[in-house]
Amino acid sequence: KEGTYLKYEEFICQVQARLAEKLGDEVRAERRLIVKNNGVALEGITIMEEGKKISPVIYLKDYYVVYQKGVTLEEVTEDILKVYEKSRVSASADSDFYKDFEKVAPRVACKLVNYNRNEELLQRIPHICCLDLALVFYYALEDEEIGSGTILIFNSHLDMWGITRERLYEIARRNTPRIYPHEFREMREILEESFGEMGQIAEDKEELPMYVLSNAAHSFGAVYILYDSVLAGIAEELEDDFYILPSSVHECIIVPLNVQAAREELEDMVFEINRTQVLPEDVLSDQVYLYERECHRLSAGSPGGRKTVDN
Repeated sequence: KEGTYLKYEEFICQVQARLAEKLGDEVRAERRLIVKNNGVALEGITIMEEGKKISPVIYLKDYYVVYQKGVTLEEVTEDILKVYEKSRVSASADSDFYKDFEKVAPRVACKLVNYNRNEELLQRIPHICCLDLALVFYYALEDEEIGSGTILIFNSHLDMWGITRERLYEIARRNTPRIYPHEFREMREILEESFGEMGQIAEDKEELPMYVLSNAAHSFGAVYILYDSVLAGIAEELEDDFYILPSSVHECIIVPLNVQAAREELEDMVFEINRTQVLPEDVLSDQVYLYERECHRLSAGSPGGRKTVDN
């Protein structure tokens, strides 16, 4: 009932205190406010050991939800410790490599974010504007000891490395297809893999033929709408121009132009998906784009009158 559990701030303080008590003096449980894509702020805990510079962030929002459903503070604390033990870095990771761009360069990649939702962040990171989006850059971490993850690249990193945004762009644009090859598949195939016969039935009910553009890792795959070679290949396969529905930062839905779908209907679909099925930090855009194969052009607008960008 209302008032029978701690407020969120009190919950965080209690969890932090219990962790500190169990961990001892040489290990610190620190609160972190992590601002993710689209300005989404998530509260978390990092458990820092002496002599180590890297520790995973354990987010607390989901823990608070289960706490409200009856899970005790002690159970929450024990589970956080289990997550920490499973994900902790056993050796002191060498973070000095990040100061040497020659070591970093092979794993630099790019992704797309919404421009308006990230205006404040974009002031501090190198980026390139395109339509209502911004192309930004990150380091794709892949380490046997640390695991996998991404590190966003800031303007301060360019200063440290002594490189320009243009050079970063060239390297990232070349690396991205090598690190994360693109993937273009029928929606039907994906639904069948995920849900079997029920997926087949669900897809049969769809009025529009749909395809999914992403990458093999299903991570930041929407960036491929800026690769003309990829879009041209899709147009050749479909033998048609097509609409692009940005379903998240990780993937886009492709709808052939010849299905005669009303643009307003597609925009309503994207709007609804963004607000009911996509995490706030994963939303890319409410816009629907058009790719025209004859002029190799990606545009935001309907045929005949549109804002365009050559890619």
